[in-house]
Amino acid sequence: MSCAYPLTSSLSWEDRPYSIQDRIEKRFEVLTKCPRSSWGLFNGSSVYGLCKINEQLLLKTIIQNAPLKQRNFYVVDIGAGDFQWGKALANYINSDPDIRDDITVHIFNLRGESYFHKKLIETDRCKIYNLGAFKVEEIFEEFKRNGFELEGKVDLAVSSWCFRHLVDPVGTFVQTYNLLRPESGFLMVDGFFFVCKDDDINSVDYNDKMVQLFLSTQSEFLCRYEDMHNSLNQFILRRTNSSSCHIPMNYADLKEVYGRHHGLTKDVTVFDKSTEDLEYESLEEDSSVVVGDEKLYYFLSEKDLFVIPATWKPLRAKKTDRV
Repeated sequence: MSCAYPLTSSLSWEDRPYSIQDRIEKRFEVLTKCPRSSWGLFNGSSVYGLCKINEQLLLKTIIQNAPLKQRNFYVVDIGAGDFQWGKALANYINSDPDIRDDITVHIFNLRGESYFHKKLIETDRCKIYNLGAFKVEEIFEEFKRNGFELEGKVDLAVSSWCFRHLVDPVGTFVQTYNLLRPESGFLMVDGFFFVCKDDDINSVDYNDKMVQLFLSTQSEFLCRYEDMHNSLNQFILRRTNSSSCHIPMNYADLKEVYGRHHGLTKDVTVFDKSTEDLEYESLEEDSSVVVGDEKLYYFLSEKDLFVIPATWKPLRAKKTDRV
Protein backbone atom coordinates (compact mmCIF):
# COMPACT_ATOMS: atom_id res chain seq x y z
CA MET A 1 0.00 0.00 0.00
CA SER A 2 1.41 3.40 -0.91
CA CYS A 3 1.11 6.59 1.12
CA ALA A 4 -0.97 9.52 -0.12
CA TYR A 5 1.61 11.91 1.38
CA PRO A 6 5.37 11.72 2.00
CA LEU A 7 6.58 10.34 5.30
CA THR A 8 7.73 13.80 6.40
CA SER A 9 4.20 15.23 6.31
CA SER A 10 2.78 16.62 9.54
CA LEU A 11 -0.71 17.78 10.39
CA SER A 12 -1.30 21.53 10.39
CA TRP A 13 -4.68 22.90 11.42
CA GLU A 14 -4.19 25.71 8.90
CA ASP A 15 -4.50 23.12 6.10
CA ARG A 16 -8.09 22.22 6.94
CA PRO A 17 -10.12 21.76 3.74
CA TYR A 18 -13.14 23.93 3.11
CA SER A 19 -15.64 21.25 4.16
CA ILE A 20 -14.12 21.02 7.64
CA GLN A 21 -13.56 24.73 8.12
CA ASP A 22 -17.09 25.51 6.96
CA ARG A 23 -18.54 23.05 9.48
CA ILE A 24 -16.44 24.61 12.24
CA GLU A 25 -17.74 28.07 11.35
CA LYS A 26 -21.37 26.94 11.34
CA ARG A 27 -21.16 25.14 14.67
CA PHE A 28 -19.34 28.04 16.26
CA GLU A 29 -21.97 30.47 15.00
CA VAL A 30 -24.67 28.42 16.74
CA LEU A 31 -22.69 28.34 20.00
CA THR A 32 -22.10 32.08 20.11
CA LYS A 33 -25.85 32.68 20.03
CA CYS A 34 -26.23 30.80 23.33
CA PRO A 35 -26.22 33.15 26.37
CA ARG A 36 -24.83 30.42 28.64
CA SER A 37 -23.48 26.91 28.59
CA SER A 38 -26.35 24.43 28.44
CA TRP A 39 -24.80 20.98 28.82
CA GLY A 40 -26.74 20.16 31.98
CA LEU A 41 -24.99 17.38 33.90
CA PHE A 42 -21.74 18.01 32.01
CA ASN A 43 -21.86 21.81 32.29
CA GLY A 44 -18.48 22.19 33.94
CA SER A 45 -17.30 21.11 37.38
CA SER A 46 -15.14 22.44 40.20
CA VAL A 47 -12.87 19.37 39.83
CA TYR A 48 -12.49 17.17 36.74
CA GLY A 49 -10.27 14.42 38.12
CA LEU A 50 -9.23 13.16 34.70
CA CYS A 51 -7.24 9.92 35.01
CA LYS A 52 -8.31 10.07 38.68
CA ILE A 53 -5.66 12.75 39.29
CA ASN A 54 -6.11 15.80 41.53
CA GLU A 55 -5.38 18.61 39.09
CA GLN A 56 -5.23 21.25 41.85
CA LEU A 57 -2.42 19.36 43.59
CA LEU A 58 -0.81 18.82 40.20
CA LEU A 59 -0.62 22.56 39.59
CA LYS A 60 0.79 23.08 43.08
CA THR A 61 3.47 20.49 42.27
CA ILE A 62 4.23 22.25 38.98
CA ILE A 63 4.69 25.54 40.83
CA GLN A 64 6.91 23.98 43.50
CA ASN A 65 9.09 22.25 40.89
CA ALA A 66 9.51 25.37 38.75
CA PRO A 67 12.61 27.58 38.96
CA LEU A 68 12.25 30.35 41.55
CA LYS A 69 12.72 32.92 38.79
CA GLN A 70 9.47 31.79 37.18
CA ARG A 71 6.80 34.09 38.57
CA ASN A 72 3.98 33.59 36.06
CA PHE A 73 2.11 30.33 35.50
CA TYR A 74 -0.53 29.69 32.85
CA VAL A 75 -3.52 27.37 33.00
CA VAL A 76 -6.16 26.77 30.31
CA ASP A 77 -9.57 25.11 30.67
CA ILE A 78 -10.94 24.26 27.22
CA GLY A 79 -14.73 23.97 27.32
CA ALA A 80 -15.15 25.68 30.68
CA GLY A 81 -18.94 25.53 31.11
CA ASP A 82 -19.86 28.25 33.58
CA PHE A 83 -16.23 28.67 34.68
CA GLN A 84 -16.62 26.62 37.87
CA TRP A 85 -13.30 24.82 37.49
CA GLY A 86 -11.20 27.98 37.14
CA LYS A 87 -12.93 29.61 40.11
CA ALA A 88 -12.30 26.56 42.31
CA LEU A 89 -8.67 26.40 41.20
CA ALA A 90 -8.13 30.07 42.05
CA ASN A 91 -9.69 29.56 45.50
CA TYR A 92 -7.30 26.68 46.11
CA ILE A 93 -4.22 28.58 44.94
CA ASN A 94 -5.14 31.63 47.04
CA SER A 95 -5.78 29.63 50.22
CA ASP A 96 -2.84 27.20 50.26
CA PRO A 97 -0.11 28.58 52.57
CA ASP A 98 2.53 26.32 50.97
CA ILE A 99 2.31 28.13 47.63
CA ARG A 100 4.67 31.04 47.03
CA ASP A 101 3.26 34.54 47.40
CA ASP A 102 5.41 36.02 44.64
CA ILE A 103 3.62 34.26 41.77
CA THR A 104 0.65 34.96 39.52
CA VAL A 105 -1.39 32.10 38.10
CA HIS A 106 -3.20 33.13 34.92
CA ILE A 107 -6.30 30.96 34.53
CA PHE A 108 -7.97 31.06 31.10
CA ASN A 109 -11.52 29.68 31.04
CA LEU A 110 -12.61 29.16 27.43
CA ARG A 111 -16.04 28.38 26.05
CA GLY A 112 -17.85 28.79 22.74
CA GLU A 113 -21.01 30.25 24.24
CA SER A 114 -21.14 34.02 24.65
CA TYR A 115 -20.32 35.69 27.95
CA PHE A 116 -21.25 39.29 28.70
CA HIS A 117 -20.08 39.70 32.28
CA LYS A 118 -16.73 40.62 33.80
CA LYS A 119 -13.95 38.94 31.82
CA LEU A 120 -11.03 39.55 34.20
CA ILE A 121 -11.09 38.80 37.92
CA GLU A 122 -7.94 39.47 39.94
CA THR A 123 -7.24 37.79 43.28
CA ASP A 124 -4.20 37.57 45.56
CA ARG A 125 -2.29 35.06 43.45
CA CYS A 126 -4.47 34.65 40.36
CA LYS A 127 -5.83 36.39 37.32
CA ILE A 128 -8.95 34.68 36.00
CA TYR A 129 -9.94 35.30 32.38
CA ASN A 130 -13.50 34.21 31.55
CA LEU A 131 -13.59 34.23 27.75
CA GLY A 132 -16.82 33.46 25.93
CA ALA A 133 -17.48 33.25 22.18
CA PHE A 134 -13.98 31.73 22.01
CA LYS A 135 -13.33 29.58 18.96
CA VAL A 136 -11.24 26.83 20.55
CA GLU A 137 -10.68 25.09 17.21
CA GLU A 138 -8.54 28.11 16.31
CA ILE A 139 -7.10 28.52 19.78
CA PHE A 140 -3.81 30.06 18.61
CA GLU A 141 -5.48 32.86 16.68
CA GLU A 142 -8.15 33.39 19.32
CA PHE A 143 -5.57 33.96 22.02
CA LYS A 144 -3.78 36.47 19.81
CA ARG A 145 -7.08 38.20 19.04
CA ASN A 146 -7.62 38.58 22.78
CA GLY A 147 -4.12 39.99 23.27
CA PHE A 148 -2.31 36.90 24.60
CA GLU A 149 0.79 35.10 23.29
CA LEU A 150 0.75 31.71 25.04
CA GLU A 151 2.69 29.41 22.72
CA GLY A 152 5.09 27.37 24.84
CA LYS A 153 3.93 29.03 28.09
CA VAL A 154 1.03 26.89 29.36
CA ASP A 155 1.86 24.86 32.45
CA LEU A 156 -1.45 22.97 32.62
CA ALA A 157 -4.21 22.54 30.04
CA VAL A 158 -7.37 20.60 30.89
CA SER A 159 -10.46 19.68 28.92
CA SER A 160 -13.36 17.54 30.05
CA TRP A 161 -16.16 16.49 27.66
CA CYS A 162 -15.29 19.18 25.13
CA PHE A 163 -12.96 17.78 22.45
CA ARG A 164 -15.46 15.05 21.57
CA HIS A 165 -17.90 17.73 20.39
CA LEU A 166 -15.43 19.52 18.11
CA VAL A 167 -15.40 19.15 14.35
CA ASP A 168 -11.60 18.79 14.29
CA PRO A 169 -10.37 17.71 17.72
CA VAL A 170 -7.07 16.44 16.30
CA GLY A 171 -6.14 19.84 14.85
CA THR A 172 -7.17 21.43 18.14
CA PHE A 173 -5.07 18.88 20.03
CA VAL A 174 -2.01 19.83 17.94
CA GLN A 175 -2.52 23.51 18.75
CA THR A 176 -3.04 22.79 22.44
CA TYR A 177 0.09 20.65 22.62
CA ASN A 178 2.14 23.50 21.16
CA LEU A 179 0.81 25.83 23.85
CA LEU A 180 2.38 23.63 26.56
CA ARG A 181 5.60 24.71 28.22
CA PRO A 182 8.45 22.57 26.77
CA GLU A 183 9.91 20.00 29.18
CA SER A 184 7.20 20.47 31.81
CA GLY A 185 3.72 21.43 30.52
CA PHE A 186 0.82 19.03 31.22
CA LEU A 187 -2.35 18.21 29.27
CA MET A 188 -5.28 16.33 30.82
CA VAL A 189 -8.04 15.32 28.41
CA ASP A 190 -10.60 12.61 27.73
CA GLY A 191 -10.99 10.76 24.45
CA PHE A 192 -12.42 12.12 21.20
CA PHE A 193 -13.36 10.87 17.78
CA PHE A 194 -11.57 10.79 14.43
CA VAL A 195 -10.98 8.21 11.71
CA CYS A 196 -8.54 7.46 8.92
CA LYS A 197 -9.44 6.62 5.35
CA ASP A 198 -8.48 2.97 5.65
CA ASP A 199 -10.43 2.35 8.87
CA ASP A 200 -13.35 -0.03 8.93
CA ILE A 201 -15.97 2.49 10.02
CA ASN A 202 -18.16 -0.22 11.54
CA SER A 203 -15.48 -1.54 13.88
CA VAL A 204 -13.09 1.34 14.51
CA ASP A 205 -11.59 1.36 18.01
CA TYR A 206 -11.56 5.02 19.07
CA ASN A 207 -9.51 4.31 22.18
CA ASP A 208 -6.85 2.79 19.94
CA LYS A 209 -6.96 5.92 17.76
CA MET A 210 -6.30 8.02 20.85
CA VAL A 211 -3.31 5.90 21.90
CA GLN A 212 -1.81 6.16 18.41
CA LEU A 213 -2.25 9.93 18.52
CA PHE A 214 -0.49 10.26 21.86
CA LEU A 215 2.30 7.91 20.79
CA SER A 216 3.02 10.14 17.82
CA THR A 217 3.83 13.08 20.12
CA GLN A 218 6.81 11.16 21.55
CA SER A 219 6.04 12.70 24.94
CA GLU A 220 5.28 10.96 28.23
CA PHE A 221 1.65 10.00 28.72
CA LEU A 222 -0.63 7.72 30.71
CA CYS A 223 -4.01 6.27 29.74
CA ARG A 224 -6.71 5.18 32.19
CA TYR A 225 -9.80 3.17 31.33
CA GLU A 226 -13.11 5.03 31.50
CA ASP A 227 -16.55 3.93 30.34
CA MET A 228 -18.92 6.27 32.17
CA HIS A 229 -21.87 6.97 29.87
CA ASN A 230 -20.02 5.06 27.12
CA SER A 231 -17.15 7.50 27.31
CA LEU A 232 -13.65 7.00 25.91
CA ASN A 233 -10.51 6.60 27.99
CA GLN A 234 -8.76 9.47 29.75
CA PHE A 235 -5.20 10.72 29.25
CA ILE A 236 -2.53 12.81 30.91
CA LEU A 237 0.51 13.96 28.93
CA ARG A 238 3.68 15.78 29.91
CA ARG A 239 5.45 17.58 27.09
CA THR A 240 9.01 16.36 27.35
CA ASN A 241 10.65 18.17 24.44
CA SER A 242 10.69 21.50 22.67
CA SER A 243 9.74 20.15 19.24
CA SER A 244 6.39 21.16 17.79
CA CYS A 245 3.70 18.48 17.74
CA HIS A 246 4.29 16.20 14.76
CA ILE A 247 1.25 14.12 13.81
CA PRO A 248 1.91 12.04 10.65
CA MET A 249 -1.53 12.61 9.13
CA ASN A 250 -3.18 14.91 6.63
CA TYR A 251 -6.76 16.08 6.27
CA ALA A 252 -9.05 14.19 3.92
CA ASP A 253 -12.69 15.13 4.56
CA LEU A 254 -15.69 14.63 6.85
CA LYS A 255 -17.61 11.38 7.20
CA GLU A 256 -20.95 10.50 8.75
CA VAL A 257 -20.32 8.17 11.68
CA TYR A 258 -22.71 6.80 14.27
CA GLY A 259 -21.69 4.92 17.39
CA ARG A 260 -22.49 3.93 20.93
CA HIS A 261 -20.17 6.48 22.54
CA HIS A 262 -21.71 9.49 24.22
CA GLY A 263 -21.17 12.63 22.18
CA LEU A 264 -20.32 10.89 18.92
CA THR A 265 -21.74 13.22 16.30
CA LYS A 266 -22.39 12.15 12.74
CA ASP A 267 -19.65 14.38 11.28
CA VAL A 268 -16.18 13.06 12.07
CA THR A 269 -12.94 14.35 10.53
CA VAL A 270 -11.18 11.86 8.25
CA PHE A 271 -7.40 11.74 7.77
CA ASP A 272 -4.79 10.19 5.53
CA LYS A 273 -1.94 8.59 7.46
CA SER A 274 1.67 8.83 6.30
CA THR A 275 2.90 5.95 8.50
CA GLU A 276 1.51 2.72 9.87
CA ASP A 277 0.20 2.51 13.41
CA LEU A 278 2.53 1.49 16.22
CA GLU A 279 2.03 -1.89 17.83
CA TYR A 280 1.33 -2.17 21.54
CA GLU A 281 -0.26 -4.58 23.95
CA SER A 282 -4.03 -4.33 24.27
CA LEU A 283 -5.39 -1.89 26.84
CA GLU A 284 -7.17 -3.46 29.77
CA GLU A 285 -10.70 -2.46 30.64
CA ASP A 286 -9.68 -1.88 34.23
CA SER A 287 -9.82 1.55 35.89
CA SER A 288 -7.38 0.42 38.61
CA VAL A 289 -4.58 0.31 36.02
CA VAL A 290 -2.82 3.13 34.19
CA VAL A 291 -0.87 2.28 31.06
CA GLY A 292 1.97 4.24 29.54
CA ASP A 293 5.15 5.95 30.66
CA GLU A 294 6.70 4.58 33.85
CA LYS A 295 8.57 7.78 34.72
CA LEU A 296 5.38 9.85 34.57
CA TYR A 297 3.49 7.27 36.64
CA TYR A 298 6.05 7.33 39.45
CA PHE A 299 6.21 11.13 39.40
CA LEU A 300 2.44 11.34 39.91
CA SER A 301 2.39 8.51 42.42
CA GLU A 302 5.26 9.79 44.56
CA LYS A 303 3.62 13.23 44.69
CA ASP A 304 0.40 11.52 45.86
CA LEU A 305 -1.60 13.03 42.99
CA PHE A 306 -3.83 10.03 42.30
CA VAL A 307 -7.24 10.48 43.96
CA ILE A 308 -7.84 6.78 43.40
CA PRO A 309 -4.56 4.80 43.44
CA ALA A 310 -3.61 2.87 40.34
CA THR A 311 -1.08 0.25 39.40
CA TRP A 312 1.12 0.80 36.37
CA LYS A 313 1.61 -1.33 33.29
CA PRO A 314 3.80 -0.55 30.29
CA LEU A 315 2.38 0.09 26.87
CA ARG A 316 5.32 -1.65 25.21
CA ALA A 317 4.96 0.23 21.96
CA LYS A 318 7.33 -0.55 19.11
CA LYS A 319 7.68 0.74 15.60
CA THR A 320 6.41 -1.38 12.73
CA ASP A 321 7.43 -1.26 9.09
CA ARG A 322 6.21 1.82 7.31
CA VAL A 323 3.85 1.45 4.36
